Amino acid sequence: MVYFSGLRLGRVDFEAAFRASISMLAPLLVLYAFGDLQLSAYATFGAFTSLYGRYEAYRQRITTVAVAGLALLTVISTATVAAAFDWPAPVRLAALFIITAGGVVLSSVMRWIPFGPIFYVFGFSVCVIIPTSPSQVLPRIGLAAAAAAFSWLVCMSGWMVRRRAPDTVRRRLRTLTSSPRAPGAASDPVVYGVALETTVALAVALWLASLTTLGHGYWAAVTVAATLPRPYAPHAFTRIFHRVLGTAAGVVVAGMYLYLQPPLLVVILVIGVCQFGAEIFVGKIYGVALLFITPLALSVGKLSTAMSTESLLTDRLFETLIGGVVAAIVVWIVKFVGRYRTPVAGTD
Repeated sequence: MVYFSGLRLGRVDFEAAFRASISMLAPLLVLYAFGDLQLSAYATFGAFTSLYGRYEAYRQRITTVAVAGLALLTVISTATVAAAFDWPAPVRLAALFIITAGGVVLSSVMRWIPFGPIFYVFGFSVCVIIPTSPSQVLPRIGLAAAAAAFSWLVCMSGWMVRRRAPDTVRRRLRTLTSSPRAPGAASDPVVYGVALETTVALAVALWLASLTTLGHGYWAAVTVAATLPRPYAPHAFTRIFHRVLGTAAGVVVAGMYLYLQPPLLVVILVIGVCQFGAEIFVGKIYGVALLFITPLALSVGKLSTAMSTESLLTDRLFETLIGGVVAAIVVWIVKFVGRYRTPVAGTD
């Protein structure tokens, strides 16, 4: 066990961070070797599969990670098809709203950590705006599927270590636990209320972002998806403040190296380091985690687009502020009306 000023980190935390970092680095290095880094978004979102099931026993993790990977792949596939066949804006928005609400419900049923639709909102919002031709649909979906499958294998690799390690090593490894699913969440009106709350807030954030001249309106939506509480959790402003202030600090960190125009290989290695750091801190100190999450996201954006560094940094900062304001208003409204939530059987 490791302590940093009260921060308690165990072996499992480092294992999870290492898995996430490897799952992210490997496909990006393959794309770098083949000169196809413009496709890094598909590999990155497929690799998000590795973020699930970190504390679970392997018999449960096998399902958790598989369902998460399939959900991510469904979202990426939908976005890629929408981009290739030029779905009208209302249809794209409807798909995003369904994904948002579905992410809340599925997370509640699976009791996922991390909770919520953030990665699904992020993945759809980015992939749907990448120029894509019909002939490119299957290869891009295939790339995401390969990254997700690789991540699943990485997540399950520790099973062999624990199964075949000597007794002295196995005794030092923390015993993994399983938590029950919550099938009752699929019919719980509170869960659907939170899904509606999140979807409406996301729609408002997108609308406000569209009134600006900024080019990455989805950051506002991602902020809403990341900060609104799960069902039965208290509505508080703390996570929103962490998101906005942590992002601002993360933008400074990212700018310090992106303005130096580092080689692409260095950008990839920074992504790997940031993914490791993000996984170490995200469940402990969210604001500190954003010092890694923000440079990670901006670095992936730098690999995927030709947009200037200044635009990437500015858009991330101000769109996050928009999303944070919307989320704070929603939290204030819910606290003001005094909605109290009592769990129903099978959801908590």
